[in-house]
Amino acid sequence: MENLGRDHVSQDFPVKYNNSPPTSGPHAGPASWGNHSNEVPEINQVHNLEHGGILIQYNCVHLRGLVINQVVVHLQGQSCDELRTELSKVLLKAREEIDRKIILAPYSKMPSLIAVTAWTRIQYFDKVEAEGILRFVEVFINEAPEIKE
Repeated sequence: MENLGRDHVSQDFPVKYNNSPPTSGPHAGPASWGNHSNEVPEINQVHNLEHGGILIQYNCVHLRGLVINQVVVHLQGQSCDELRTELSKVLLKAREEIDRKIILAPYSKMPSLIAVTAWTRIQYFDKVEAEGILRFVEVFINEAPEIKE
């Protein structure tokens, strides 16, 4: 992904990012690490990424049906709660075995069920692929311009 810089701005500063979820650009203060039940504002996500963190985000709208090659493919009865539970297990494993600088949160503005982001990096998933998510975390954790806790 293109690096949009890392300017620090106020929380209400209007920012347009080049991908969804964002992976770099102007940002306000960081969000707390861990499991969030509400969306983390984009302007805060980017600060966490700048500090070497990873965000695992999910979009429950896609549980109603994924569009693949112009065909709606319905997932097999998985609820948002089940998805969140599965991803919470991945988060726990990643935080215990790799690093604690990870956020799990819903995010409604992306084109896939799951997105994992790091500074200038993004990978989308159509289902919970624990191995793939953990591999992304291992490779890209702390690969950012400002490594802090």
